[in-house]
Amino acid sequence: MQNFAARIVLDLKKFDHISLGIKSLNWLTVKERLFFNNAVMVFKCVNDLVPEYLAKMFVPRSRIHSRVTRSCSLLHHIPQCRLSSGQLAFTYRGCKLWNNLPNDLQVAENVSDFKRRLLNPLLSGKNYSLTNSFNPFLPLLT
Repeated sequence: MQNFAARIVLDLKKFDHISLGIKSLNWLTVKERLFFNNAVMVFKCVNDLVPEYLAKMFVPRSRIHSRVTRSCSLLHHIPQCRLSSGQLAFTYRGCKLWNNLPNDLQVAENVSDFKRRLLNPLLSGKNYSLTNSFNPFLPLLT
């Protein structure tokens, strides 16, 4: 759908390359858009900007154990999953995603600041390492 829309907007023919056209429109790919939406939702959950039942899904590691590390307050406990299908759950994927975010993103003050900090590297075409391993339909395995 995104490729078709880009072809209409840019007036490209059927066999013209579409990747550069999408980049010229400053559109995110579908994979990047899903990553972006999941990251924003996790940010809202971690900062209690969503209903309580969603916010309770993300438990800081500091509540699980008392070991003090440099990033202990920012990381969240990843729930144990016996089956790979459990790794498709939002809680598991969200904790994995959040723990892999750079610290400057995790400490953003509000949602708009977080979105800006996350979106700029994605749109600039830099190889943002977060999206390389992100597949919204498969478990995040590291």
